[in-house]
Amino acid sequence: MREHTYRDIAIPIHLNSSNIELEFEKNIKNKKYISKNTPYNDDAKLVKNTLKKLYDYKCAYCESFIKNAYGEIEHYRPKKSSNLSRCDSTKAYYWLAFSWDNLLPCCKKCNIEKSNCFDVFDRRVNYNKETLEVLHKSLQGYNRIENPKLYIYNNFEHFLEEIDESYLSKEDKAISSKLWLIYN
Repeated sequence: MREHTYRDIAIPIHLNSSNIELEFEKNIKNKKYISKNTPYNDDAKLVKNTLKKLYDYKCAYCESFIKNAYGEIEHYRPKKSSNLSRCDSTKAYYWLAFSWDNLLPCCKKCNIEKSNCFDVFDRRVNYNKETLEVLHKSLQGYNRIENPKLYIYNNFEHFLEEIDESYLSKEDKAISSKLWLIYN
């Protein structure tokens, strides 16, 4: 998965709105994602279109083209917990539901496949009373602490060279082999 250099551009105004701040505070107070049919959903096209443009209208995972209205906003770290047996953990990152750094454009197939899984090699981060403004720029710091198994790399070819297959399941090894063939 390739990281795009959008960290330095202005965060979409919508993600800094007072409505989003209120929803963020509700999630923090309840210690879970409870924001359904929020202003985020009302203006999702703004955020989705910004992400799609930044990623050249490609899925952040498989880089297939996302056409017109297709594509979804993916939460790299899941906003809700998972009960999938294939996941290492059921951890939810409810505080990152509106974090700019946590949002990616994604095709439907990859979004379904990833689901709410987010497996890590090291210890997991917890909410530490950060403001939404700080969380908009949290990705790299969180990655250094958690060492995610599904990592965002600036250089995808570097990712392929770095895969340690001893950590991968049989299915993941097949995927990594397919990725190696595609990009070599």
